[in-house]
Amino acid sequence: KAGVLVVSINEPFDDNPTGRLMEGIIESLDEFYSDNLGEDVTRGMRECAERGFYLSAKAPHGMHKVKVWDGNKQRTKLEPDLDVAFVVKSSFDGIVKGKGLIKIVKDFNNRGLPGPGGGKWTKTSLYGILTNEVYTGVNIWGRNSKRGLDPVRVENAFPAIVDRETFDKVQEIMRNNSPIKTHPRRVSSPFLLSKLAYCGHCGKALVGRYAKNGKYAYYACGTLDKKGSGSCPSKYINAG
Repeated sequence: KAGVLVVSINEPFDDNPTGRLMEGIIESLDEFYSDNLGEDVTRGMRECAERGFYLSAKAPHGMHKVKVWDGNKQRTKLEPDLDVAFVVKSSFDGIVKGKGLIKIVKDFNNRGLPGPGGGKWTKTSLYGILTNEVYTGVNIWGRNSKRGLDPVRVENAFPAIVDRETFDKVQEIMRNNSPIKTHPRRVSSPFLLSKLAYCGHCGKALVGRYAKNGKYAYYACGTLDKKGSGSCPSKYINAG
């Protein structure tokens, strides 16, 4: 289309009607082979996941990968990492006892406990752990299937760090503490300066937050919001 002649060594064709026909046939065959191979790979991975094997590249925080024999092949399973699993367990216990995310994050950072990836704990990293069913022993694979397939879900695939009752209770507590519905009087958001104004101490953008199920609105420095008090000397600012 650009007026450039394409020369293929593996799949030669002439620049004439017959050559263009052969080019189209070869392209269709290549596309068929690629799609068929993709389906075969996906089918094989789903079968492994359905048998409780772990397919992701990185183990969740608090767990590690172990190799097990499956016939003449080695597959991967998950087991709790005893040196770290207690942190995951205490995260769930803290929520059940009424602690907030920021309080737990601050406590972990003050104790020098490394977060996922070895860095500092943040609300985002803690929330990711508290909402991950893998800690109840469930193996889930294929949530974002490009082929429109339902994800694989296998109960009791791995040893659990927290029991199902505790996990479900934590989800309920977090749902109640994070209001989804806003009162009609607050449809016009008071957070006009959210991510437009910046903290004068650390330079992070201010973010709007609600407290007491939407009763109070305030701005918080991005650092303070993620890491808790002591991470930045700034104060919470009333958004009213």
